[in-house]
Amino acid sequence: MKKTITTRTRKRIRSVRTLRSDLYALAEEISQDPTLQARLVLAEPRISEERVEDERKIAAQLFHPDLIDRIEIVYGGPEPLPDPSGTIPLRRPDYEFEITKLLLLQHLLRSGPVTTRWLMETAGCSYPTAAKALSRLSPFIHRKSDRRVELSRFPREAWDELLITARSSRSTVFFVDRSGQPRSPSELLKRLGEHHRTRIAVGGTAGVRHRYPGLDLSADPRLDLIVHCPDNQMDLGFVRELDPALEQVERKTTEASLVVHALRRNQALFEPDTISWADAVECLLDLHALGLQRQAVEFRQYLKEGRSDP
Repeated sequence: MKKTITTRTRKRIRSVRTLRSDLYALAEEISQDPTLQARLVLAEPRISEERVEDERKIAAQLFHPDLIDRIEIVYGGPEPLPDPSGTIPLRRPDYEFEITKLLLLQHLLRSGPVTTRWLMETAGCSYPTAAKALSRLSPFIHRKSDRRVELSRFPREAWDELLITARSSRSTVFFVDRSGQPRSPSELLKRLGEHHRTRIAVGGTAGVRHRYPGLDLSADPRLDLIVHCPDNQMDLGFVRELDPALEQVERKTTEASLVVHALRRNQALFEPDTISWADAVECLLDLHALGLQRQAVEFRQYLKEGRSDP
């Protein structure tokens, strides 16, 4: 059976509480799938190797020993190099986040209420998970007599919470071009069209302009792509086809030429064309991430007025 390894790196770790939290989080992540293994890399640790081993033994008492045996701790090891194949293992999907986005998409496009089963099948989650998400959103949910549900409103505080969650749940990866002659976002978009893949869709300012050509947007600052990852892995092998000079960086940077976000639900709901387009909510999240708040508000209003293509 093929094993998938999810890796977490901690630099200069000082706190035993942080170590304990990482061990518990990794144990929970791999507990649902026997093919998963985990690796915790402690780069330049500031706590002793003996204390690390003690915490591992404590974790083994709380979890099944076989589960802890699937977690490798690399003490003082270097940061892991990127997988040469370009495949990144992802943490368990945040289904509440996905269900919120689905309901918001229906709300903005005025597509009407949906069943809980539709949410479950589209997100790829169980009934208890869907019910939990609906319960959390209950102040904003309108339930029909036939038990279908829809958002009645989505106020500012709900948006703020969604944007905060998006920072981690989208598993965003940034790429920069250090060649000195970077390709423009439009050139990258053209090359994407030459290598069409059904699991990749265009978001960001290009995706917004596709739906709302009249929105006041300057030249695209970067290309935002949405990769459908229902199998808990993000394949980034296509990046080399777009531009071999693109280099993955660890943190968010304004210099990024390409930004890739993971879409974790079961059904992508991409709009197929010569290239695929991400849905309106993904594009809205990209506008906010770019700091284009005014354009995001205007695009949201445009959608709610029913002038977009569902």
